[in-house]
Parts: sequence; structure tokens; C-alpha cells
Amino acid sequence: MNKLKANRTKSRGPADNVIKNSSNFGQTDKELYAVLIADLLYDRFDPLSDYVPPCLLPLCNVPLLHMTLSTLAFDGFRNILIYTIKSYKSVQAYINQTTLSNCFPGLKIFVRNVENCHNLGDIMRDLESSEFLCGVSDFLLAPADLICGISLAKFVNKHKEQREKTPNAILTLLLPPITEAISSVQASELKVNVIFSRTNNNRLINLFHESHRDLSPVLLSDLMKPGEVIESSQLMDIQLSICSNHIPPLFQDNFDYETMDDLVNGVLTNEEIMEYTIHVEPLPKGPIVLQAAPDLSSLIDLNFKLLSRQGGFHLSLPPLYANLSGSEIVAVGPQVFVSKLAKVHHKARIIGACFIGSGCEVSAFACLIDCSLGENCFVGENACLRRVIALENVHISSHVKADVAWLCSGVRILSGFKLPNRCFIGPSSTADVTLGPGCGNLPSNSVLVAPRTGDLVIDPSVGGEQAWAAYYKKRQPSGTSDSVDNLSEEDTQSDQVYLTNDEFTNCHLWETAWDRIKNAAKTRRQRMNQKSSHSRTSDIRCSKSSKPRRMVSEIDDSDGDLEHQLKDTSKTESDGDDEQSESFIVTELKRTLERGERHKYPAETLILEVNSLKHAYNVPIEDFGFLLTKALLELTRDHLSSKSQNECSKADITEFIINLRKLLLSFNTVLSSCMSGFQNTGRVYLQAVEDAACYDSLIFASSMSIIHTMYDNDLVLEDDIWWWKDNSPLLLDDDISEKTRSLREKVKPFFDWLEQAEEEDDDDKQ
Repeated sequence: MNKLKANRTKSRGPADNVIKNSSNFGQTDKELYAVLIADLLYDRFDPLSDYVPPCLLPLCNVPLLHMTLSTLAFDGFRNILIYTIKSYKSVQAYINQTTLSNCFPGLKIFVRNVENCHNLGDIMRDLESSEFLCGVSDFLLAPADLICGISLAKFVNKHKEQREKTPNAILTLLLPPITEAISSVQASELKVNVIFSRTNNNRLINLFHESHRDLSPVLLSDLMKPGEVIESSQLMDIQLSICSNHIPPLFQDNFDYETMDDLVNGVLTNEEIMEYTIHVEPLPKGPIVLQAAPDLSSLIDLNFKLLSRQGGFHLSLPPLYANLSGSEIVAVGPQVFVSKLAKVHHKARIIGACFIGSGCEVSAFACLIDCSLGENCFVGENACLRRVIALENVHISSHVKADVAWLCSGVRILSGFKLPNRCFIGPSSTADVTLGPGCGNLPSNSVLVAPRTGDLVIDPSVGGEQAWAAYYKKRQPSGTSDSVDNLSEEDTQSDQVYLTNDEFTNCHLWETAWDRIKNAAKTRRQRMNQKSSHSRTSDIRCSKSSKPRRMVSEIDDSDGDLEHQLKDTSKTESDGDDEQSESFIVTELKRTLERGERHKYPAETLILEVNSLKHAYNVPIEDFGFLLTKALLELTRDHLSSKSQNECSKADITEFIINLRKLLLSFNTVLSSCMSGFQNTGRVYLQAVEDAACYDSLIFASSMSIIHTMYDNDLVLEDDIWWWKDNSPLLLDDDISEKTRSLREKVKPFFDWLEQAEEEDDDDKQ
């Protein structure tokens, strides 16, 4: 300890932006400190992260880390600690060559290598044990790919002032508003519902991640204060916060804390015992504040939204961020920026938001739509590129077509080659990765790299005559139980990655927020059903479940012999498989619609939740429309009075139809969006009504009005109705054949009205 004290007091030499020793890291409470976390999402960028760490990926040709550092330095932060887990050498090399200290005297940057850390909790425990910030009362915690258009220093100072009055205020969460700079799906992944006290310095009462579905306990006394408690659901959690020196010790004392959410949950749960408080700072609308690289797709989108200023946001960054090459950048259009050292043919077409770096050459009749080219790239004649990001020294020959692609340094695409949608091509230290010439036949979401030992160079019919690349397949590290990840027996024996047209990539490079939300929903549902499968209630429910009825996808109506298909169709597995049974999924859909109606969810959010259920249970789209319609009918029934639910009078039917019309008005967008791309949706809706009517007397009595209402709302068309009248597969189900015939008698007045209306239309045309 004496040595540590001596280090604190001894005088320091000239400022250097690269700090080798932790004892030279300042350790005074008079300056602003920031801790940047890199590599927590490293695996999402595999194999790109093997060559360029996520925090050094370019945004408009500028490394993300450079943007973050320059923004913080411009804001007054002079002590910045960067934690790296897998990218220490690359980040340290970048810091060694950066010139930020010339612009910001006194700036100190230290890169800490923590290879054994796996999450934020491990990093906080290292921060505590290493005593890097010993003597520092508060520091900013942020992701290394933070893009921030506002001053964060004022929030740090505000946090310090609050701590002087309330020493137990250990954490301030900085929550930016949802911005149009990210997709609605990405916003859903980051969105949080926050309850906080306005009169108590925005003290956090509860924080609920919509994508996590976890809730902390809430004291009723906190909610019984009208006008004092605020609930906000338009904020994002991007892991941006101001921490006191209490935070690292709390992680040290609780080894089960892996994320900041774990700590927040623990503090809120034990607030009365620990006497700590957490506060919320909703950031103002307008300036953009977000994590730039949650995944590759989001980073590509952000490149062009930033260039085009789409969404009306503004980004205030120091001038030095925009030009690292030394050449002057000229705006040749509202959204087009070209280096003065680049050569762009006067007949080339530059459309949308584009950035062309130093030393690039764009030939005649080339078309660039929303593209970003690094230094010394070449684009040949008549090449057509859309939403392509190319790093340094990429060669794209004539007549090449590409739509959404990330091309690493040294890639060569020869004449006439066509890249598929969402294609990644990695670099090579030995030879250029080459594709073409020729059209090629790569599947979507391709990830290609230089061939490794045991890899096969892709076939010329797939990659062109001079192909030198292999499909990337992630392999297990040596020492694990499986030498190769998810390979077949033949692959394992030969230790080669054989190429097929199936899903051959096991990496997550092209995964989006939607994929992660879908997988998380599936995992939650599996856990819930695993728990409920052992309960008595579950056993009783399974034993009492009604006979599972046939779904649409079990019958192929394209073949005329429907009766033969019905006889040969295998029976439903077992009533005990409650998770996959029709009634279970209908109930889940009904609850989702009911929750959306009660909380007035935006249509986009509700569509996301409904689609999550579809993918979580792997329901075919035609079955999904069938089940969703039945859920809507059940929800309509739930809206009725208890008396109307058990009777079928004219007043009850009227009440049912009124409620159905209201729900269709609310959920019409959801229905049309979830069933988009599927033909004959009206036939599916009618079969769902028919099936429900056979088992529900009120729906049977209301059937004609239900079909008429769907017809008025353009959910079913005349052709759908006439097809359903004579060709519905349920007509051949012996168990309900009598009911289905009676149903058509019930709906006959509507058939007559429809036929008469068609005849009148024909007469008018004549």
C-alpha cells in the first residue's frame, strides 16, 4: 500500500496518450474518467472480428473507437481506460499510432487486456482488484462503439453534485430516446420500460427490458403518488451509465452478477436493506446517442443513415473525426462525400448516401447506391453496387453486381460476377480472396474467407472460374468435446468442410436483432414449459384438453383427391404435447393480442411479438393465419358480458359483432403484416371461422355476420368465399360434417346477397 500511495503523489512527466503503467493513470478526483468496454459482442462479428475488432470497424471510413475517443476527449474526459477481451493487440496498436494527444493535451488512454473475462461483471471485478481507479469517486461507463452527439460531462457533474447531497446514489443510468437511426426491430431489443420518481431526483423504481421479460419487485407505496411517478417506454438501454466507486465492489461481492441489469435488479430488490439508490437520466431527443455496432447489419444501415442524416437527427462531433487520411473530403452532393485524391469518372452515377475514400477510382457508367469505399478501391465500368461497404484495396471489375455486402481489404471481384444479398468476403494475409469472372451462384447470407487447412475452395460453378475462397464454418477450439462444430460424420472423418446448398455457416455474422429476439422468446417458452410440465395443473390441463383439430397445413388442397389425403394424414401426436397443441398456441396468441390492446402497443411492437410466437413454435404461415383468427374470435368472446357468453340471442350476436369489428379495426395491420407474402389468406380465415363455429354455438349463430364483417374489412374476397363454400377440407371431416353443412345453410342468405351483387355489377358493366 505504501508503494501505491507513493505513486499517487509523485510528479508526472510530459503527457502521453499511451499509458503503460496503471500508476500513471491519474487517480485524482478532479478530472473526468471514462471506462470503455470492447469485445462483449465480439462473437457476433465472427469471422470479421478475427481481422478487425468490432470497435475498430469503420463508420463512414472512420474507426468507431476513434469516434468514441474523440467525442469524449472533446467533452473534457482526459483519462480513458479501454477494456479489451480479445482485441488487445489491435486496439493497442491503434492507440499507439493515434494522434489524439496532439489535439487534446493531457489526454491519457490505457488499454487493459483481460482475456479471462467473459462479461461486464468480470470486468468490474478486475477494475476493483486492479485498483485502476483508486481515489476516483465517479466514472463514465460506456461501450467502445458509442456514437454520441451530446455532452456527457454535464451528466457526470450532475451525478457528482447529487452524490454530495445523497451519498447512497451509486448509479445513474443514461437512457437515450428511441431514434429513427436504428430499425424498429433493433429498438425493440434495446427498449426499456422505466418507472422513476420525478420528485426524488429521478430515483429508479423499476426497469423492465421488453426483450428480457424480467421484472423487479415494486413497492406499492412507490406507485401511490399521483404526479410524482413517471413511466416511460420510449427509452433505450445501451449500457451507458455513470458509476460511483461503489459499483465495482458490489460486483466483487456478488459473483453471480454478470451484467449491469443483474446489479440493478439486486439493488432494487434489496433497496431497503442496502439503502443504495439508482437514478435515471432520460437523454434529450434530437442528438443521436446509440451503440453503433450491435451487429453487422445494423452497422451497415447506420453508415448510410449517418451520411444522409435520415430521421432528422444531428451529430455534433469534433472536426478531426472526419478525415484520418489527410486528404480533403469534398461534399459533391447533399449526401455524397468524395476525397479530393479519388478519381470518379464524370459518367459514373453516385446515388443516395455515398463516401468515396482517398485513392479510389470509379470508372464510367458505374452505379453506386448507398456505398462506402475505403482507400485505394477500384470499381470498373458498368458495375452496379448497392449498400456495399468496401475496406481498403478492394478491386471490383466491370459488370459486377452486389446488393448489401461487406468486402474486407484485398478482395478481388472479377468481371460479370453477381454477389447475393448480404454477402461477407473476408481478407487474406497470403493472397487476395477472388471471385469470378462469371455470374456465380452464391446463396444469400454467404460468409466467405480465404481457405484454411482442410477447407475446400468453392466450386467454379459457384464462385467463378478463378475462385479462391471457402465458405466459413466456425470450428470448435482445440480441447473441446467436438473438434468441429456441427459437422456430419463424413466431415469429421476427413476434417474438411464440405460445401452444400444447405445452411453451411454456423457463425452469427448476419444475425439481426429479430433473430436474437426470436431465439430468446423460444428459449423462454421452452424453460416455462419445462417447469410447467412437472406441475399437477399441467397434467390436469393435458388430460382435459379437447381433441386437437386439424390445421390447414395438414391438407394439401392443390390435389383434387382431398378424401384420400384426409385418410392418409397421420394423427396428431398426443394431447399431452400441450406446447405444440392448437389450443395452447391459440391461448398464447390471444394473450398477446389482449396485452397489446390493454397497453395500446404500437402495431410494430405487436407484429414483432406475434411473429416471435410463430417462429418460436415453428408454425407454418397457413396454420398461423388459422390459429391467429381463432385467437381473435376467442378474444372477441372474452369481451362479452358473462350473460352473452352463454346465450345466442340476437342481442348477443350484435354485441359479438360490434366487438369483433372493433378488434379487426385495431388488429387489421397485424393480420395483414403477419400474413404478407402468403396467397389465399381469405381461405385460411374462413376455415378458422368454420372450425370455431363447429364447436361454439355463439360463433355458429354469428357466422354469417362474422364472414360479412371480414368481407367488409377486405380480409376475404369473393373468390375465397366461393372456394370455401364448396372446397373447404373440413367438409370431408366425418366428425363435423353435419355441422359444416348446417353452417352453409346458416350463411346462405349472404351467399345469395353476394351472388346478386355480382350480377348487378355485370349488368352495370354491360
